[in-house]
Amino acid sequence: MTTLSLHINGRVHAVETSPVERLSNVLRGTLGMVGTKVGCDAGDCGACTVLVDGEPVCSCLVPVGQAQECEITTVEGLTDNEELSRLQDAFLEHGAAQCGICTPGMLMSATALLKKKPTPTQTEVEDALGGVLCRCTGYRKIISAVMSATHGDKCTIEPVAGEGVGAPIRKLDGVRKVLGQDTFGADEIPEGALLVRVVRSPHHHARFAFGDLDGYVAKHPDVHGVFTANDIPGINCFGVIGPFADQPVFADDTARYRGDAVAAIAGEPDAVRALDISDFPITWIPLEELLTPDSAMESNAPQLHSGREGNILTKGFVARGDLDQGFKEAAHIAEGDFSTPFIEHAYIEPEAGYAVRNGDRIELFGCTQAPFMDRESLADIMAFDASNIRIIPSACGGGFGSKLDLSMQPYIALAAWRLNRPAAIIYTRSESMQSTTKRHPSEISVRAGCDQHGKITALDFHGVFNTGAYASWGPTVANRVPVHASGPYFTPNYVAHSTAVLTNCPPAGAFRGFGVPQALIALECVYDELAEKMTMDRLEFRLINALLNGQPTVTGQIFEKGVGIRECLEALQQPWDEALQTATTFNASTDTSCLRRGVGVATCWYGCGNTSLPNPSTIRMGIKGDGAIYLHQGAADIGQGANTVITQIAADALGVAVHSINLIGGDTDLTPDAGKTSASRHTYVTGSAAKLAGEALRRDILRYSNTAETAAIDVCEGHIDLFDGGTNSSIDLSQLEANSHGYVFMAEETYDPPTTSLDENGQGIPYAVFGYGAQIVELTVDTALGTIELNRIIAAHDVGRAINPILVEGQIEGGIAQGIGMALMEEYIPGRTENLHDYLIPTFGDVPEIDNIIIEVEDQEGPYGAKGLGEHVLIPTAPAILNAIRHATGATIRNLPATPDKVRKAILEISNHG
Repeated sequence: MTTLSLHINGRVHAVETSPVERLSNVLRGTLGMVGTKVGCDAGDCGACTVLVDGEPVCSCLVPVGQAQECEITTVEGLTDNEELSRLQDAFLEHGAAQCGICTPGMLMSATALLKKKPTPTQTEVEDALGGVLCRCTGYRKIISAVMSATHGDKCTIEPVAGEGVGAPIRKLDGVRKVLGQDTFGADEIPEGALLVRVVRSPHHHARFAFGDLDGYVAKHPDVHGVFTANDIPGINCFGVIGPFADQPVFADDTARYRGDAVAAIAGEPDAVRALDISDFPITWIPLEELLTPDSAMESNAPQLHSGREGNILTKGFVARGDLDQGFKEAAHIAEGDFSTPFIEHAYIEPEAGYAVRNGDRIELFGCTQAPFMDRESLADIMAFDASNIRIIPSACGGGFGSKLDLSMQPYIALAAWRLNRPAAIIYTRSESMQSTTKRHPSEISVRAGCDQHGKITALDFHGVFNTGAYASWGPTVANRVPVHASGPYFTPNYVAHSTAVLTNCPPAGAFRGFGVPQALIALECVYDELAEKMTMDRLEFRLINALLNGQPTVTGQIFEKGVGIRECLEALQQPWDEALQTATTFNASTDTSCLRRGVGVATCWYGCGNTSLPNPSTIRMGIKGDGAIYLHQGAADIGQGANTVITQIAADALGVAVHSINLIGGDTDLTPDAGKTSASRHTYVTGSAAKLAGEALRRDILRYSNTAETAAIDVCEGHIDLFDGGTNSSIDLSQLEANSHGYVFMAEETYDPPTTSLDENGQGIPYAVFGYGAQIVELTVDTALGTIELNRIIAAHDVGRAINPILVEGQIEGGIAQGIGMALMEEYIPGRTENLHDYLIPTFGDVPEIDNIIIEVEDQEGPYGAKGLGEHVLIPTAPAILNAIRHATGATIRNLPATPDKVRKAILEISNHG
């Protein structure tokens, strides 16, 4: 330890530390400058970027001793007298900050660039910021923000009452993000907190036995406890779907995947960090590994869970019409087998949080997508009444489905309760990637037929999904896929089977689309081949088969209003024709014969909310005696913009300006249950609840004042003024008695989508609302190398009503970036790709120009006609890319990702066959 002098943001700090300590740890842990985020501690993600003598560096890689006497600038140093810099303001204006975890790193890299190049080119921006990863935005908004930061006037849109819906306002929580003030799970650790570290299986499948655990604790004086399955007060089991719950907090005697938790160690932070886990007293006996569905379903395979014969978790099924007759009527038939791998969520924030024992209660702060689900699960594990558990969601640095499942919560809750001290945990990047859920690998077969006019006559779908060691969201994937595998097309004769299979792989859970992206890769590629067989334009094939209002879906559901897929496809007609002509011209004239241009198209549809299950959200709104308006909004905002969109809806329903509402975010003590953040449900479901609450609150005010429904409301300090034509009145709020929540006027409303269960053939109403979309991809293939350059993507998505257009575009672009990764580079391999160096996700240079076309086909059920959006935007991207590769080269890729070696091999096979 030594005393170092650090010059940070214009001030000198004397810090006692080791000279080899990471600069990031000193900034965050010693000085409390948590605006600098940490996502990997390896220099892979760039979230910890700061400036050292004006140059961007990954502070997690810089020994603090090297920074002594240098000028260090962090995100806290970007503001001038608390006024946002132009760059920070541009990030807000362009919607360049979504979850916010990468935003400080982006801002610091951009600041360094703009000092050297005040008007940079797009290429210069991409090069300068290329070391910082973002999983949310798709990078395009960030590029626009940086390029516009040094010119133009600041512009803030604050719509008046009644004009919130449809306004492209800045995120209501955006300022904190660009200041680096969003508090993520690792940013707030109570003083004196213990550190918890989980011991995990290094084997895919193994029995184990503990040695002398008491002796281990005695050997390490600053270790205060080791916890195992024997220490769980309640049920040593959790899962997101009650009847299928099968994952232990701690494995009893058998670990079922590499990363399965077997014990947790709690102690003083420095001591726990210094532990060599290889010395932990445990003996492993490796068992037979079942890593694929085929091996798990073999007749002699060991059964991984009791009651799961053949290691089959569950099956899904939808049938309509007469499949055999449909194929008899087909003039053309196409078919194919497709496979996709595990895909890692790769959010930049690893799981983190802390728990505190407060009397007879546990209070837990951490990243989550489902605070009330967490509370219910912890109540079972801890043998508590749910009211004795409080979940306070931190800012969530990306989730995409994986943070729906419990992860670190039980370990810190148990340690805090048993040791009566705050207990914190921060997953390492490798621990996060090793232990949390993934996108389901799939093996899919599709056979489709159409008549001589191109009309679909039959579709046969079979999908097998590797659900890993535990159920997680496997049942949801198995049930959702057969409903969606037809795509947004009228399909009179249809059979779809899906099977979720248990293996010794990491649990596969929710990941943006719940299996639908895998299914539509197969469908859309086969439909391209079907159109080619009958020499029909591929977009025209989709247009003539697009589902229309009044036509039944494959579950027999009929929408009289709101089916917007045809409008999406029609919007793409002109860019489609232009792209085909551009490709034809390029391929005919290029001087480099190995370069080929291709164009692909694909569609999507997605049911918003749970499949044929209750799916309620509850919202509370109130006005206090001083005139302050509060919205209790319990939906976890993980970057998608729920805090802003739901407030816009609530404000218009009440009849007040958006920016007059104070937001109380997800806290199970302070907000009603708005449900989980998944399945594109919040704009529709929680938005509907917010609309009902706003309307109910407005009715109460008008009824109290005996004012007409058309009256305008102006909530002022201490009173409400009402204007009804020439008649004005006022309510003196100070004369009203407050209720138990502290409100003089209050409304609380619940909305649950009108759905029905599905019968034995999958017929019924699985969702009340679907979203629709279609995308065109233009790309260039180097046939000599197999490499792909994406040139442009045009995306047309029907959102019903764009509550906030800038946020809609952000969701589309972020989804497209994840679709690009799925198509071209991403593959999680347990034990091999457990970091952000070996596991590749798209960077700035991988995401091309994106043209957004927002389609608004009003829905009959959604608030102000709105539909969900977040999930389905990535669905068309991968199949459109594969179809464009085939258009360019004739090569078909059916085993994702389409890496250069696979593309080159497919091209050679075409050449050799020819």
